[in-house]
Amino acid sequence: LVVAFPILLMIIGAAFWINAESKGARLLVSHTNDVKISLSSILSALQDAETGQRGFLLTGDEKYLEPFVWSTAKLDDIMSNLKDLTADNPIQQRLLDDAKPLIGSKVDELNETILLRNTEGFDAALQLVKTDAGKDFMDRFRVIIASMTAEEDRELENRERTLELYEIYALAINLVGFVMLILVGSYVVYRVRVLILLRNETEKRLHLEKDRSMRLNKELMTLNDDLEDRIEERTASLFKARDEADAANHAKSTFLSSMSHELRTPLNAILGFGQMLEGNPKAPLTESQASCVQHILSGGGALVDLIDKILSFS
Repeated sequence: LVVAFPILLMIIGAAFWINAESKGARLLVSHTNDVKISLSSILSALQDAETGQRGFLLTGDEKYLEPFVWSTAKLDDIMSNLKDLTADNPIQQRLLDDAKPLIGSKVDELNETILLRNTEGFDAALQLVKTDAGKDFMDRFRVIIASMTAEEDRELENRERTLELYEIYALAINLVGFVMLILVGSYVVYRVRVLILLRNETEKRLHLEKDRSMRLNKELMTLNDDLEDRIEERTASLFKARDEADAANHAKSTFLSSMSHELRTPLNAILGFGQMLEGNPKAPLTESQASCVQHILSGGGALVDLIDKILSFS
């Protein structure tokens, strides 16, 4: 596409240029034909004027002068138009300058014969005609018109050849542009089809990914619910274990407190009474009694030490 579009732009530019040149060539061809028509018109006007003059000379009837009158009236306009149409051609301008006095002389000759026919009669006018002055003017004028027509024919041939060449160029560029448009269009259609296939494939993959994502989300939600249930169960179990541990610890504390009180109280009584027996000066013990009391105090002390160690260990 990067290569094709500049080429297409060049072809379009060339087509516009050729179209403009072809239009110019057509205008030149039309212009040349207009010149040829004007040349024929001025020759035809002189011939019509001459025809009217001859009819009047032969009949003396002024109605035959009508072609003469309107033909000579438009000669100046035709010459002015020819002057403008051939302004770009020096050769034609020079030939027109040569033709202008001949036209004037021919018109003067025609007017003179008409005047003689009116004033002196047919024979006087005929004598002027027999001088061949009018014929000489017309022959010289026809040579000039023939030269100008030949010049316009050459111009017309060249311009028509140029126009044909531009038309060939236009046809070639149109064919090249048509082929390029077909190629670019085919490539664009191919690219569009590829893009459509890629889009469909992408949409299919996105749909699959979406389904997969939804499935994974569902599984994650299920796992999350299971995990929350497990966490709740574990938390409840931990709270229960904590409560059980607190209860056990409380029971242990109660047990130790109770054991310390329940064991120490009678043991303190035993040791207290034993010490009172051993150290009472008013009622001294016999040797046998002193030995028994000593065993009582020794055993009580051992029990106190054992109880302290058990409490400390617990």
